[in-house]
Amino acid sequence: RRKRDRDELPGHDCPKCAAFYQALGDGEDADRLRHELRQGCSRHRARWKAPPTPEGFWTLPTLTSQASQLSSSSSGMHI
Repeated sequence: RRKRDRDELPGHDCPKCAAFYQALGDGEDADRLRHELRQGCSRHRARWKAPPTPEGFWTLPTLTSQASQLSSSSSGMHI
Protein backbone atom coordinates (compact mmCIF):
# COMPACT_ATOMS: atom_id res chain seq x y z
CA ARG A 1 0.00 0.00 0.00
CA ARG A 2 1.00 3.53 -0.47
CA LYS A 3 1.58 5.72 2.58
CA ARG A 4 -1.46 7.88 1.87
CA ASP A 5 -3.70 4.81 1.53
CA ARG A 6 -2.35 3.41 4.80
CA ASP A 7 -2.89 6.71 6.62
CA GLU A 8 -6.56 6.61 5.63
CA LEU A 9 -7.11 3.22 7.33
CA PRO A 10 -8.53 3.33 10.86
CA GLY A 11 -6.03 2.95 13.70
CA HIS A 12 -6.36 0.13 16.24
CA ASP A 13 -4.48 -0.74 19.40
CA CYS A 14 -2.72 -3.83 20.73
CA PRO A 15 -2.76 -4.70 24.46
CA LYS A 16 0.41 -2.67 25.09
CA CYS A 17 -0.97 0.36 23.25
CA ALA A 18 -4.28 -0.01 25.10
CA ALA A 19 -2.42 0.21 28.42
CA PHE A 20 -0.79 3.44 27.23
CA TYR A 21 -4.10 4.91 26.12
CA GLN A 22 -5.75 3.86 29.41
CA ALA A 23 -3.10 5.84 31.32
CA LEU A 24 -4.61 9.00 29.84
CA GLY A 25 -7.40 8.67 32.39
CA ASP A 26 -11.17 8.57 32.18
CA GLY A 27 -13.74 11.00 30.97
CA GLU A 28 -14.97 12.48 27.74
CA ASP A 29 -11.81 14.53 27.11
CA ALA A 30 -9.60 11.47 27.62
CA ASP A 31 -11.77 9.41 25.25
CA ARG A 32 -11.50 12.10 22.59
CA LEU A 33 -7.73 12.34 23.07
CA ARG A 34 -7.38 8.53 22.86
CA HIS A 35 -9.33 8.51 19.60
CA GLU A 36 -7.24 11.34 18.14
CA LEU A 37 -3.97 9.67 19.13
CA ARG A 38 -5.07 6.29 17.79
CA GLN A 39 -6.09 7.80 14.45
CA GLY A 40 -3.12 10.15 14.25
CA CYS A 41 -0.17 7.97 15.15
CA SER A 42 -1.21 4.32 15.54
CA ARG A 43 1.13 1.81 13.92
CA HIS A 44 -1.72 -0.72 13.90
CA ARG A 45 -3.82 0.13 10.87
CA ALA A 46 -6.26 -2.10 9.02
CA ARG A 47 -9.85 -2.08 7.83
CA TRP A 48 -10.79 -4.40 10.70
CA LYS A 49 -9.11 -5.01 14.03
CA ALA A 50 -7.34 -8.37 14.14
CA PRO A 51 -8.50 -10.90 16.76
CA PRO A 52 -6.15 -11.31 19.73
CA THR A 53 -3.43 -13.94 19.50
CA PRO A 54 -4.08 -16.90 21.86
CA GLU A 55 -1.94 -16.98 25.00
CA GLY A 56 1.31 -18.89 24.44
CA PHE A 57 0.90 -18.95 20.66
CA TRP A 58 4.39 -17.57 20.02
CA THR A 59 6.07 -19.70 22.70
CA LEU A 60 7.45 -22.49 20.60
CA PRO A 61 8.89 -25.61 22.22
CA THR A 62 12.63 -25.95 21.91
CA LEU A 63 14.44 -29.05 20.77
CA THR A 64 15.87 -29.63 24.25
CA SER A 65 12.42 -29.56 25.88
CA GLN A 66 11.07 -31.96 23.24
CA ALA A 67 14.01 -34.31 23.75
CA SER A 68 13.51 -34.33 27.51
CA GLN A 69 9.80 -35.06 27.07
CA LEU A 70 10.59 -37.94 24.72
CA SER A 71 13.19 -39.43 27.03
CA SER A 72 10.90 -39.19 30.07
CA SER A 73 7.97 -40.75 28.22
CA SER A 74 10.05 -43.53 26.69
CA SER A 75 11.83 -44.42 29.95
CA GLY A 76 8.81 -46.45 31.07
CA MET A 77 8.73 -48.47 27.84
CA HIS A 78 10.58 -51.79 27.56
CA ILE A 79 11.34 -53.39 24.24
